[in-house]
Amino acid sequence: MFSNTQAYVDLGFDVEFVTLDDSDFDVPDELRSVTFTRVPAAPSSRTIASRAAYALGRPVRNATDHLYDRAARIRNEARARHALDPTAIHHFEYLRAAAACLGFEGTSVFSMHDDEHRFLVGHRTIRSDVTGRPVAAHERREQRRVAAAQRAVYQRADLVVGIAANECAELRAGGHNNVELLPMSWPRATRVERERAWVDAGILRLLHVGRIDSLPSFRSLQFILADVFPLLSPSVLDRLELVVVGEVRDSERSASIRALASAYPQVSFLGFVEDLRSVYATCDLQVAGSTAATGLRTRIVQSFAFGVPVLSTTVGAEGLEGLSPGDDILLADSDHAFADRLVELTEDPGQLAAVADGARATYDRSFSREVVAERLGAILRSHALWAPSDH
Repeated sequence: MFSNTQAYVDLGFDVEFVTLDDSDFDVPDELRSVTFTRVPAAPSSRTIASRAAYALGRPVRNATDHLYDRAARIRNEARARHALDPTAIHHFEYLRAAAACLGFEGTSVFSMHDDEHRFLVGHRTIRSDVTGRPVAAHERREQRRVAAAQRAVYQRADLVVGIAANECAELRAGGHNNVELLPMSWPRATRVERERAWVDAGILRLLHVGRIDSLPSFRSLQFILADVFPLLSPSVLDRLELVVVGEVRDSERSASIRALASAYPQVSFLGFVEDLRSVYATCDLQVAGSTAATGLRTRIVQSFAFGVPVLSTTVGAEGLEGLSPGDDILLADSDHAFADRLVELTEDPGQLAAVADGARATYDRSFSREVVAERLGAILRSHALWAPSDH
């Protein structure tokens, strides 16, 4: 969200950042000029009529308002601002906010972070795998409603921007010509100064980032702990540390990962960490072993910005443009290939610094603040949503 906000600021827009979320967040220094407005949450707008629409799946707008019960409140906020400035661009982050563009007359941009229907289906597939509990009928209905909401927003929005090239290409191939790729930058993107030599004392310190029971993180940790680590000899494992950063919730998936990790004393869980820069500065390699790309792309871009190498599956890095495997990222798609890479890096750590340099160069070339702003400006102009004199 801050990446997109920063791009509008860099293009010269006057930006108001409106959220219905009462929780606090850390605003990057670069965005101090932005007006941040927190709108207190209102009671649920769900009604008997919206419940009926949700059950039937139509009208789609009413069903979607029931699915995302804050959509009506967001729509009202957008309408109030549209009345004051009909030329304003209303940029909605995530589907739950973009649902407000249904029935809204102003210029709407939907920022598609992920295919949320695909994510929801994947999330429940994992839950079924872990618990043996099948997906319930009401959950299948919810999945259908999310898919319908996505389609409706794709059709209504004046512009859809996504961070994954493959997802944008799929939508354009499906006839959605209003879809464009907009890469993400990272706030405070200065490269970290290392606080530890590469593979200091012969220990390759691995980093894994993300709440451990989320879809991508769970699959990634499951792959690493259940498939890759058992292939490594005790002598190699003795030269590895795995630092896991991310919220550890009380859930079945969290318990499953903790159980897998219990066999490896070199695995530590730090929980939520406020300042990740300090962790990156002491690690040699971020590992992203996900079989589901959703969510890990942001971690890879972050690692590139900080100048820390990444070992990922191809799926984990899917959607990131401009990568050059071997130069700015290391890829391995099977458990044996992933294990071989780790063995190689413990024996020959010299390549880490070169890959780190390549990662940072790729960030500057493809994901930096300047690149994202330039791309956003070109996209807005090509869709006739903005001319430089408008702002």
